Amino acid sequence: MTHDELNLEQRRAVESDSQNILIIAGPGTGKTHTLTCRIAFQLQTLDPDKKILAITFTNKAAEDMNSRLKARLGKIDGKVFVGTFHQWCLSLLRQYGRGGEIRVAAPEDVLKTARGLWPGMTKGDLRKCLEKVSYWKSVDFKSDPPREAAVLSQALRAGSFYDFDDLLLEARRLLLENSSVLADVRKHYVQVYVDEYQDINPIQHELLKLSIGDTGRITAIGDPDQAIYAFRGSDARFFECFEDDFFPVEKIHLRENYRSAHDLISASGQMIASARDVNVPPQVARIYQEGLLSVHRSATDKAEAEFVVHTIEQLVGGTSMFSQDSGRVESHGEGAFSFGDFAVLYRLKNQARELKKAFERSGIPFSVAGEDSSGEDFDDDLLAQRKIEQDVLGERVALMTLHASKGLEFECVFVCGCEETLLPLGLEGIASDPQEERRLLYVGMTRAKSRLYLVSAKRRMLYGKTFENAPSPFLADIEEGLKKYSQQQYLKKTKKRDDDQIQLF
Repeated sequence: MTHDELNLEQRRAVESDSQNILIIAGPGTGKTHTLTCRIAFQLQTLDPDKKILAITFTNKAAEDMNSRLKARLGKIDGKVFVGTFHQWCLSLLRQYGRGGEIRVAAPEDVLKTARGLWPGMTKGDLRKCLEKVSYWKSVDFKSDPPREAAVLSQALRAGSFYDFDDLLLEARRLLLENSSVLADVRKHYVQVYVDEYQDINPIQHELLKLSIGDTGRITAIGDPDQAIYAFRGSDARFFECFEDDFFPVEKIHLRENYRSAHDLISASGQMIASARDVNVPPQVARIYQEGLLSVHRSATDKAEAEFVVHTIEQLVGGTSMFSQDSGRVESHGEGAFSFGDFAVLYRLKNQARELKKAFERSGIPFSVAGEDSSGEDFDDDLLAQRKIEQDVLGERVALMTLHASKGLEFECVFVCGCEETLLPLGLEGIASDPQEERRLLYVGMTRAKSRLYLVSAKRRMLYGKTFENAPSPFLADIEEGLKKYSQQQYLKKTKKRDDDQIQLF
């Protein structure tokens, strides 16, 4: 297998013979490519009776890795298991005799069961109840279960159902209670690979520790700057204590960024620096082009939405005769982009309301990723997040929460609501951590390849209340020389001179 396509840091990660490796890979550094190449490289010398376990966090990531491995090596059946924690745990339960007892309940089935148990609960209270149960199963599973967890489990078991969280708990119980099964797992899965290591939670951490033991080998890859799922029980501290958990450890940094322009890399790096608990060297741009970071302050959330729409119309060269005739854009706009090049990101689903209205008025094709029947306006759940990756395909502007944007990339990105109350989140009744909020903005900023718009509103309506917000304090950490300020609310119907075309930005 040739490694000509790898840079020096990637090659070191692929070919290292260290027992345990922690690869710190920032946005756009070829994380998936590097991990896949390492697995393929190690498979070539793997003993016939041994296997590799590769853990991903989404089905899509598992499918991607499987297809890449097959493209490199051909048939890999029986040599490597690639899947999510849930898929792996279910396979263990089936392999070692407990699978016949298990029927996996889809989230909507769990919700239906919960509604039957607590018919008087409001939608919001029911969601909080299920989140409490899930948090116990993921984080506090060594303590006595809350009453709600016991009642829900009893109702599910009546139909031989287990929810997704139960799969991990049952696999843990299997490994702890059956020493021969644990020995067999350790004997066969001699190498373990974990993607997005910063996102693991306590039950996943314990499963890894159990299955690897003292003799197994683990390669973990991830980015502590993108740890944004604490509300689901993820704990970035496992990334920090990796060297203690799996000593001895070789640490490798992937620094070469193949996604974003140099200016955007510098800006996002400056913004995230104060949130870093792990020493991360600065990234180096491999795309030799100048990027654009535009900061825009609108009077209201309605004006913010109109700014986004007008800017997209400008960049695609106009969307309809109506937009041209009404003076919203000139017919000779830039035209360098298509609608699928754009993403509009926001902290809360509630922010999408004005954006949707503006896009509907404009005629621009768009999709709102992660919309579901729950009607809730908070963070997408994991399943809704994965639905996004289906929605954004095709020539449509993608609207989504910052959480849902993780793992995606676009030529042009708008981050709306870059203001106090939203970034960092400071609404009454919603818990947030300022450092995680900073990492969340970092995720949004690093989705952009060439153009990034950080947009805010002086006045905004949220949940029936009007807020007067100052710009996000996070923006002050970006040096002024990287920012271009825009105050225009609308494009005027006047012929643009060549030297005026960038004034909007």
